[in-house]
Amino acid sequence: MVFASDGDPNSCPGNENQIPVISGLASSALNYNGVQTYVIAIAGATLSNLNQIASAGGTGVAYDVTNDINAFSQKMAEIRATALACEYLLPPPPEGEVLDINKVAVSYTPGGGGVPKQIPKAEDAGDCGSGEGWYYDNDVTPTKVLLCPASCQTVQSDGEAKVDVLFGCEPDNN
Repeated sequence: MVFASDGDPNSCPGNENQIPVISGLASSALNYNGVQTYVIAIAGATLSNLNQIASAGGTGVAYDVTNDINAFSQKMAEIRATALACEYLLPPPPEGEVLDINKVAVSYTPGGGGVPKQIPKAEDAGDCGSGEGWYYDNDVTPTKVLLCPASCQTVQSDGEAKVDVLFGCEPDNN
């Protein structure tokens, strides 16, 4: 999530101290399902307040464009490049259905309109080696799909990459 602000929240009477509340929401999103909160400080914002939100959201400090709004698009590109995750929570299956862990596939689409490529399934982290792949955090009761280091590096070095976790699809065994 990206939170950009050009000032402190103070437009509603009685809500002068909203930074702890917003920080709490960022922290909850991070702790509940790993959603990081990136913060961009625009002219008029109090950087120390926005740093609290970024810290609670797991991203450290706010990106500061208070002196140069033209840097906003550059900071958004930096966020896109670092925000693509290497682990994905498995959502609960629709009511009355069961997740078939043998019918999950992961694909990577390079930025710029490249052709999607299926990432092969590895048995576990030890099976990754230096090659591409993904694996479950737990083969019996998985809660996450994790990319092997080589796949993670490929995805994160492509600022326009797209990763899809496809349910109900048997992975290619190539």
